[in-house]
Amino acid sequence: MKNYNWAVLGTGVIANETAAALQKNGRNLFAVGNRTHGKAVAFAEKHNIGKVYDSYDEMFTDPDVDIIYITTPHNTHYGF
Repeated sequence: MKNYNWAVLGTGVIANETAAALQKNGRNLFAVGNRTHGKAVAFAEKHNIGKVYDSYDEMFTDPDVDIIYITTPHNTHYGF
C-alpha cells in the first residue's frame, strides 16, 4: 500500500489537530502552506515537516503532493 504524501493548507487549530492525527496514524505529512510564511515555518518545525510552500500555487502544482487537506475557514475555500 502506498504511503501518500499529505500537505496541509493552513496552520490553525484544525491544522494542528489534523497534523497530530496524521502522524499518529503513520501518515506522511509532507508539506504545509499558509498565507503567512513565518507561521508555515513554525508549523513545519513543530510537526517535523520538511516542505514549506511560499505560495498555494506551488503546493497545488507539486507532483510530489498526493493529498491536500484544506484547514482554513470555509469562507476562504472558494479561491482554492
